[in-house]
Amino acid sequence: MKRLIGEKVVLRPLVKKDLPNFVEWLNDPEIAIFLESRRRLTMKDELQWLESTHREVKKRKKVLFAIADRRSGQTIGNCELRNINALDKTAELAILIGDKNYWGKGFGSKAIKLLLEFGFSKLNLHRIWLTVHAFNKRARKAYEKAGFRKEGVLREHVLKEGKYFDSILMGLLSREFQ
Repeated sequence: MKRLIGEKVVLRPLVKKDLPNFVEWLNDPEIAIFLESRRRLTMKDELQWLESTHREVKKRKKVLFAIADRRSGQTIGNCELRNINALDKTAELAILIGDKNYWGKGFGSKAIKLLLEFGFSKLNLHRIWLTVHAFNKRARKAYEKAGFRKEGVLREHVLKEGKYFDSILMGLLSREFQ
């Protein structure tokens, strides 16, 4: 897979040497609250995930990128289009900015924009969708900035720390993307 070069970020293939950072980030409670996983992850877990992901990439069901700071080259997170449906031309977007030093500085928004450009222009997708926890205001703002629209609410969809929270379904059509 090739590199996508943007204003602030580079999207490049995610490789094994990136995984120690991800193990650290995914086990950080301040980050884990926003994730689907509910258990501590190990390097072995992440290696299995990467192998599984590579199989999905080969089947054209997913594209996965590491997100790197364009200036320093430092890996700061990852993003993907998953559940790619070639028949309906749809995919689900997911992103993680794991390096908290990069939170709130526009790196996630720039990565989302690059990934959307790739999805709509190179993969010829018609619709890209996502779900986001209702309490994740920073992510919701980034998605809205990218053009995503709220399409629905999955009421009491996730259980975090003994309490149920809503998830918000958002979508973006190719004709709406700018």
